[in-house]
Amino acid sequence: IGATTLVNLVGGAGGVTINNGIVTGSRIVLNGSSGGITLSGTALIDPPAGTVDLTTSGGGIVEAATASIVATTLISSGGVVGGATLAGTANSIGTIGGFVASTGNVIVVDSSAVNVVGSVGATAGSIALSGSPTITVTGSVDANQSAILTAGTGGIALGATSILKGTTVDVSATGGGITQTAGGSLIASTILQSTSGVTGTVSLGASTVNTIAAIGSFAVTSGDFLLGAFGLSGTGGTLSAVGPIVGNNISLGAKSAVPIVVTGSLGAGTLLSLVNASGGIDLRAGAILSAPTVD
Repeated sequence: IGATTLVNLVGGAGGVTINNGIVTGSRIVLNGSSGGITLSGTALIDPPAGTVDLTTSGGGIVEAATASIVATTLISSGGVVGGATLAGTANSIGTIGGFVASTGNVIVVDSSAVNVVGSVGATAGSIALSGSPTITVTGSVDANQSAILTAGTGGIALGATSILKGTTVDVSATGGGITQTAGGSLIASTILQSTSGVTGTVSLGASTVNTIAAIGSFAVTSGDFLLGAFGLSGTGGTLSAVGPIVGNNISLGAKSAVPIVVTGSLGAGTLLSLVNASGGIDLRAGAILSAPTVD
């Protein structure tokens, strides 16, 4: 199916299914209605230098690993009910604009560098972006449950207008580290962690609006772990270092009157620094501070 400009496919109760087919056009709109959207086999959604717009009122969106979406921009102008799993290993998506699932998860596999410029949300579920060599966030990634970013050798960049939010925020990269520009916000109401580790420096100390309840397992290779955070707001809020946290240099700074509570292992190759202006530092049972210099 092809057109020079707009391709607009609207399904009914049976939804929209593309099986081993090719859809081309400068703008491709798929509305699966209550039946959802299925991309199976070697289905290819390919608007050259264009936009893919996916919407469902039920049934969700399911893309097979063998299918692919090649688009400059991915959006959902009408929202998604039932979650979206875009698992095509050959997906090439340059930017993600507004894309919100009111139920279910949002999972996007992308083989190209991607910039989240709009609001990507999972109102009742989790968000996972993976496969991209570089993940840049200048918009928002807002998950009711987990927000998971897994990048390649280019790392993860959180811009000045970025919001990365989840009960669990899980960030990993095989290179390039993780950077955050002042003004950006990272909110982890339960824990910040890195399941697969990070190669390169993790620098989350520029922002004064990070709100993080605890730091879990976080291994940094060939770089430092630098974090400034408020801890959870409200009475009894703390910034807890559960660990293990590993890096060349480790610096944890709490920028509000809440204590830094250490209950796990912090191991630095050179310098380990804990800084708190007024909330104090609490080393509890199980706390291990290990470095040539501890400040």
